[in-house]
Amino acid sequence: MNKTEIAQQLLQLENRDIVQKWFSKIHNRKLSSIRTKEINSAAKQSSEFLKNATLANYTVRPLLTFYGISTLSKALILLLKPNSGENSLTAGHGLQTINWSNTLFGNEISKSLKNIGQLEVKTCAGLFSELLNETQNRISIHVYSSNVDWGLKYDIPNIGFSFTLDDLISRIPDLNADLKNIGVEEKYCAVNEMSFNNESGFHCKVDSQFELIRPTFEKFGYTITSSNQTYELDCSHEIFTKHLPLFLHKYVNKSFGTIPVLHIAQPFNDENYYSEIALTFLLSYYLGMLVRYYPTHWNSLVQGENGDIAEFNLQMQQNSD
Repeated sequence: MNKTEIAQQLLQLENRDIVQKWFSKIHNRKLSSIRTKEINSAAKQSSEFLKNATLANYTVRPLLTFYGISTLSKALILLLKPNSGENSLTAGHGLQTINWSNTLFGNEISKSLKNIGQLEVKTCAGLFSELLNETQNRISIHVYSSNVDWGLKYDIPNIGFSFTLDDLISRIPDLNADLKNIGVEEKYCAVNEMSFNNESGFHCKVDSQFELIRPTFEKFGYTITSSNQTYELDCSHEIFTKHLPLFLHKYVNKSFGTIPVLHIAQPFNDENYYSEIALTFLLSYYLGMLVRYYPTHWNSLVQGENGDIAEFNLQMQQNSD
């Protein structure tokens, strides 16, 4: 699905009749006119933010992108909530920056930017936690086609979990080449084939990058064999359901131009899982807050004062468009 097709689908959230039809299908009940307007309004705001983000300079684009993603998340939450409306939503983004000023402290910006990967964020009550709850932290998995082949619902991590920007970007397959350039170790590998059923359990073949996250899956109880730079993972139904891989996709460079490339990643702290919807929100929050509260650092970053990071960061922006 290309950007135009995605935009057309998102526009449907601005249509009263379509939203009411979707709500009825999801909840088997009629949506009130007020709730319909709330969803339509949030979707329209999102559309405008994202449209303006594509036209904006890098100095403000990440902030507009975050506003677009957060208002789109609000529309989705309101659609998935069976009863409550806009006035029931918890105020705030649901994320907190932790001592960013100390992390970026220094008289020389080029030196302080080397700490950008250590910028820390902690989850709290707010839009992000509501998004996790209403989407049930669900991941839709593409294995063999551009259609959804499978779906999983991950346990929702407790509020108060914290992680760094490096923790986040090391689990985004689309940044593979850029991570190598800046020395961040990838915590994922590509899946070549995969199967699962209740009787034989889980089986998959992955590429050699798996070696970086192998200890986690050994700890989980997976059986691992290797041959010719390919690894095979096997486990019972019981082990798989107790210790799921974190499934992610590469979307920028798809197989045959249409199929997102499936990857498995190391869960955060080996026990916390966030869906791709959640990871998109998280990354946009990081970049948006950096632009909003540290514009000097951001402008220095994109202008190349710390060249290795700057090239990587521009690529992050291109991938998020």
